[in-house]
Parts: sequence; C-alpha cells; structure tokens
Amino acid sequence: MKKIVLKYSSFVLILLLIGLAFCKKDLIYKSAPATNQNSINNLAVDPGFNYVTSVNTDFTIKAVDIKGKNMINIRVDILSDYVANGGRLITSGTTDTNGVFKTIHPLPAFYKNIVISTKYPGIEGEYPAQINSGIVTLTINQNKPFSKTPSQTKDITADNDNDGVADIYDDYPSDPDKSFNSFFPVQGKTGTLAFEDLWPSKGDYDFNDLVVDYNVNQVLNAQQQVVEIDAKYIVKAMGASFENGFGFQLNVDPLNIISVTGTKLTDNYINVSANGVEANQKKAVIIVFDNAAKHFKNIHGQNPTGAAGYNTSIGGIYGTPDTLYVVVRFAKPIAQNVLGNPPYNSFIITNKRRGYEVHLSDQSPTDLANISLLGKYDDNSDVSLRRYYKSKNNLPWAINISQSFSYPTEKAYILNAYLKFAAWAESNGTSFNDWFSNTSSTYRDNNYIFQ
Repeated sequence: MKKIVLKYSSFVLILLLIGLAFCKKDLIYKSAPATNQNSINNLAVDPGFNYVTSVNTDFTIKAVDIKGKNMINIRVDILSDYVANGGRLITSGTTDTNGVFKTIHPLPAFYKNIVISTKYPGIEGEYPAQINSGIVTLTINQNKPFSKTPSQTKDITADNDNDGVADIYDDYPSDPDKSFNSFFPVQGKTGTLAFEDLWPSKGDYDFNDLVVDYNVNQVLNAQQQVVEIDAKYIVKAMGASFENGFGFQLNVDPLNIISVTGTKLTDNYINVSANGVEANQKKAVIIVFDNAAKHFKNIHGQNPTGAAGYNTSIGGIYGTPDTLYVVVRFAKPIAQNVLGNPPYNSFIITNKRRGYEVHLSDQSPTDLANISLLGKYDDNSDVSLRRYYKSKNNLPWAINISQSFSYPTEKAYILNAYLKFAAWAESNGTSFNDWFSNTSSTYRDNNYIFQ
C-alpha cells in the first residue's frame, strides 16, 4: 500500500509542477498587475484635474540693435534645446514694428528652459531662456557691429512672394499664403494619445486599447495665423477586440475647410462631405481612420488566452504600425488661439458604433455622439459643469502625452507600469510632471511596459 501511495504521490507532484509552470507562463504573457487590483480606483484625484501634460507658454521675445533701437522683421526660432544637444524647432515668427515677437505655444510641463535662436547678422546665436510659471521673456541685444547693413545684403531683403517675410526667413519663400512652421510637440518628434475603449464602463486602465502617436505642424502665414494643418499619425497599438476609429474636432466651421486629404475610411459607417470633413457636424470633424485593425502590416505571432489586438502582449501578435499623413487646408486663415492646440479635440469611436465617442478629459462630444450615454455606468460627465469623460472618482478614459509614450502591456494598470503616475494625478500635476519619462529607476517598472 505504501508503494502505491508513493507512486501516485509522485504522479500528482509532477502534475502540480506542470500546472504551475503553465500558470507562470500565462502570468508573464498577461503582465498582470503586481499590486492591489483596486488601487487605481482608490486614487484621490481633484475633480478639476484633466490629466494635461503640457502648459500653454507665453513668449515675449524682443530684439534691439547696438544702439538700443528696435529691430523689426527679425526671424525668431523657439527650440527645445541647443542644436548641438539635439534641440528641435518648436515654432517661428518675426518681430513686429516694436521689435517684439509674441506667441503662445504649449510646451511639455516638465520643461524648465528653452532656447531662442536667430540668424540675423550681428545677433545670430542661440540664447537660453528660463520658463517661469508659463512665461518666457527675453531681450536679444546686438552683440557686435554688422559686417553689412541689411540694406547692403540682398539675401536679407529679398521677398519673392511679397508676403512681408524675407526669403531667407520664410519656410515657404514661393508661397504668399505660407511663411512659418509651428510644431507639436516639436519638429520630428511625436506625442501620444492613449485610450480606453469600454466607456461609459471603466476599463482596465492599461491605456493601450488604442495608442496613436502624432506630430502636428500648423502652417502659419506672415501674420501668425494658421492656413493649413499637416499631421502625421502612427497607429502604434490596439490592445482590444473592438475595432475602433479615430478622429479630431476643430473649433472651425466645416465650410471654412477647402479639403482634407490622407484619411483612410474603409468600413462604411462614416459619412463625409465633399471637402473631406464628416457630414452633419456644426464644427469641423476629421475622421482619420475608422478601423484601427486595418492599420497594421506584416502581422505575426499569437496572443495568449484572454488577450486581443496587436502590439500589447509580450510574445503576442505584432504588426508593423501604419503611418497616415493628413492635410487640412483652410479657406480663410484661423487665429491660433481660436483653432486651439494640437492634438485638438481628439477622440475614438468604439467598435464602429458612431455614437460611442471617447474623448480626453473635459473635451466635449461631437454632434454625432450619443449624449444619452453621458453619466451612465462609471461615467460621471455633467454637461452643465462642462465636465466630460471622467469617472466618479475622476479617472480618465484617454490621456495625451507630450512625448512618445511607452505604453503598459495588456492588463497592466498604468500606475503599476509608471510608478509616479499616482503622485502626479493626486497632486494636480504639480509633482512628477515627467512621470512618463525614464528619469530614474524609480519612475517605471519595465515588467509592465510593452517593449
């Protein structure tokens, strides 16, 4: 009898070990959170906090010559850093009749310094400037005599398109309607929009149901008005079984748009007007794509049980992200403060149900949204307070990151992947405003980040 017991005990032990091995493998694939499952719901977030990672920054840049005289029509570039350090262009313009260049532009909240550049003879150089409570003020003084006066230098005064901006300062010297580029977040770099798609029910807060990288160039005329939007969108990940669309709303009359090009509508539930904007909207709405699942190439691999989509499960299905280039041309120039900041009022449409829109916190739904869903289930929107897309404990369904975001793996709470997220949210954004970066080893747990 003892031999039989020992024999079967050994068999049972082997089965247990095999089972544990498979369980461990499944946990690795799913990247299940290591901490309290309810911890995301226990965050104490102020109702007014809207999870913004950028700050509107007011720039006043003045240029004076060696005698203290105002210098007009001097090109000024705002850079993210010194060029030698990899600094990128953010926005540009020229000084006015008072020798001043003024603009308001959003910058990542963690920026503490900025670089102002000009190539005008005698004052050419890169000048550091501090950001103080969203304000940058700098005077550039001529630091050496001109080798030639502007009137003696033909390439400084030539203006072939007669838009008032000299050709050497004009990003579009042959087009009288275009003069400068203005980038979000910076030239050649992307920000990220990350969404949960179970709204109005709460999701798993891994913010990978749809992940879209973006770079937006607002093309400006000589008066610093927007005449065109050149946008790049990268469909980075889709950690969902839902087939979601993506678009954005502009604070513009649809009739003020000449054309929209570069969108990809494949599933026949979006109606567009002849100029490319969505029909039956009071404000211009551009649907970039209507089914994210169709924007991954070279698909390979297999997802673990319980996971869906592309590029969210370690060892799971991977597809090369598709890139879309969208161009919006305006019939009349739009003031930057009227148009608003990229990525504008971005949103997703969940599972090809046109009325189900998911927006960034406190961004209003479009005219085609099903507003009867507001305030249902876990959503705590209140139209009278202009409160939208926040849960009862003030959690969002979407976030906009001011740089390219390494998103959490499938089923991993964002606060388990990003260890400073909770402190940032509970401080109204005043602490750890670079929570999404890799500032130190205490900022992230790579076990829960898709790489």
